[in-house]
Amino acid sequence: MSRLGSLPEVSRLALATVRLPDGHPRAGDGTCEVYAYVLHHPVNRLLLLKLLIDERDVAAVVNTHLHFDHCGQNHRFSGTPVYIQQAELDAARDPMFTVAEWAAIPRPDRRIVDGDLVVADGLRLIATPGHTPGHQSVVLESAEGCLVIAGQCGYCCDEFATGVAPVSDMHDAGWHETGLRSLGRLRALDPGAVYFSHDAATYRR
Repeated sequence: MSRLGSLPEVSRLALATVRLPDGHPRAGDGTCEVYAYVLHHPVNRLLLLKLLIDERDVAAVVNTHLHFDHCGQNHRFSGTPVYIQQAELDAARDPMFTVAEWAAIPRPDRRIVDGDLVVADGLRLIATPGHTPGHQSVVLESAEGCLVIAGQCGYCCDEFATGVAPVSDMHDAGWHETGLRSLGRLRALDPGAVYFSHDAATYRR
């Protein structure tokens, strides 16, 4: 994989404020914000992570995972590749996992990933299971270093900084060790910046 000469611009999109239901592990917070990120990759227009920008400008969509607050609007990008892990598609068949119609990706647009994948120069998807069985994160690498879109591999900056995430952040208790290994995998890249789906703060090395 060729590296980019410099890191592309990253734009944060504030998509929604979700009221957390009773029984949610973070219900005490009341609400959480949901963010997506636009990568202005030089290879072709824009690369959108998760959802919602003018679809005519989007070269590809990456769903980090298919929980309902991360996967809506895929159908709006007709004719645009949408990248998703096979393990995540399998998990989403459980009716308790997500909102099925939101998680649906039109078959012609679906780009199924099984593990890691180089998408373009300096851009790859890496499997980071734990929060969900098929969670994936995005890594951009250049001569200047790398940055990571962690999605919900880490819920916030503090989790990434310490490498410690509570079991409540995982798919279930059996995924805790896997999730910690995924977090460790991202930390081992020594990224200069890391972006999160539910934390407006950006981790900086």
